[in-house]
Amino acid sequence: MADFVKLPIYRGFTEIARIFEITQQTNSIICGGYVRYMASPRRKVEPPGDVDIYSCTEDAFEANLKEFDALGFDRRHENDMAVTYRPHKEMPWGAAPAIQVIKPVIEGAIVAFGSMEEILENFDFTVVRVGLLDPETVLADPDFERDEMERKLRFKNIHCPVSSMLRACKYYKKGYWMRPSEAIRLFIDWDDRSESYRASLIDLLARSKEGELSREDVEELEALLRID
Repeated sequence: MADFVKLPIYRGFTEIARIFEITQQTNSIICGGYVRYMASPRRKVEPPGDVDIYSCTEDAFEANLKEFDALGFDRRHENDMAVTYRPHKEMPWGAAPAIQVIKPVIEGAIVAFGSMEEILENFDFTVVRVGLLDPETVLADPDFERDEMERKLRFKNIHCPVSSMLRACKYYKKGYWMRPSEAIRLFIDWDDRSESYRASLIDLLARSKEGELSREDVEELEALLRID
């Protein structure tokens, strides 16, 4: 397991202070892109679109849903990986972002619940391997600060070369970049996959382009995009 380090927070806690209080009550943690924004050492940082909540146990996940439902948040979307909430405009939550309550899944090498270290160890890029400890401190990958300062995408995990490529494109739009040596790892990973995996993914992606996917096809595609 990686030797994670503690780093200071520079911004963004006020907006999620009440959300953080809820996670403390439900035995949950905030990790990923929003915490990257909070702990980035850069002066100008792109604001994230949502905050991801991971549950330490399955009971914690159910407690989160119960809490946000009771508070009157809108359930905007649900898939196999998360339930997305957004506060009403009338709610006194200020500039709180959308909330994604990540489902407690352990599938292949995907780990979406457990301790903060267990969850962060599963994340792909060094710049998102960061979790919120308290209002002033985060737990981060030892390469987080350097790579975030340079806006460099570096893999610690590749769960699916296609989904990793799509995530890299997402971060490219935010000004991040990737060394050719990192990009080539996606091709190597693809070549190492079984022929049946590659054929299934190619077929599903081709049919998704034509809009011919059934619900079962979509679920299969989502599984292929997240399982090692």
